[in-house]
Order: sequence, then C-alpha cells, then structure tokens
Amino acid sequence: MDSFIEFFTWASTYFWQVLLLLYVLTGILTACLCHSLSKGKQYESNSGHTALGFFFGIFGLIYTAGLPDLGVRAALGLSEASHAGVGSTHIDRTGQSMEPDDAALIAVISAAVARYRETEENHGPDTGFVVKRVRRI
Repeated sequence: MDSFIEFFTWASTYFWQVLLLLYVLTGILTACLCHSLSKGKQYESNSGHTALGFFFGIFGLIYTAGLPDLGVRAALGLSEASHAGVGSTHIDRTGQSMEPDDAALIAVISAAVARYRETEENHGPDTGFVVKRVRRI
C-alpha cells in the first residue's frame, strides 16, 4: 500500500515532465518519418515537412503522406496544372509547353491491373470494371 501511494505521489509530481518527454519523443519520430517520406517523394525542401512532423505529429505525417509524388508525376509527364485539371496545354517546370498525354497513364494502370491479376487468384468484379474502363479510354 505504501508503494502505491509513493507511485502516485511521484506521478503527480512529474506528470508534466513525462508528458513533455513523450511529446518530444513522438515528435522526433514523426519528424524523421516525414523527412524520409518527403525525400522519397523527391521534394527539394525537406525541412518544412520535418518541422511539420515534429510540431503536429501524426497529422503532419498524414499531410506529408498525402502529397503527390513528384518522381512519378515527372515520369508520367504530368505537371502541376494537369493535376488541377486546368486547360488543355500545360507548362512543365522548365517553362516549355507540353500537350497532355494519357497514354503513359493508361499503360501504368494496365500494367498494374495485369500484375494484380497475375498475383491474385480471387479477384473481385471491380478488377474487370477497371480493365474495361482502361480499354475504353
């Protein structure tokens, strides 16, 4: 009984310090994850995402995970304007005009569906819908 009271005395004395320590440790963890994630998505400035992960924790990590992947967008030839659906002619980062090309996107989706069909024996009716939709485009 005496140790039980001593534990609650210690916990009430150091409650805010332990809470602050847990906040800092989870902040460091999510900051490292946000930095790694933004670096993997090929963003130039990772310090902003790192600070976002430290101060906002899991919410900063969710935000960073939701950012578009610049490497994939560059490989597909998509620009910022095509993501927003603005206009029919797009300007890439070098300032040159480029026409939208859906052939690369259709090829990536078709390859993903084909790979899915190879690996899964039990695929649902939605797989056939995606294949029909891609073929129609």
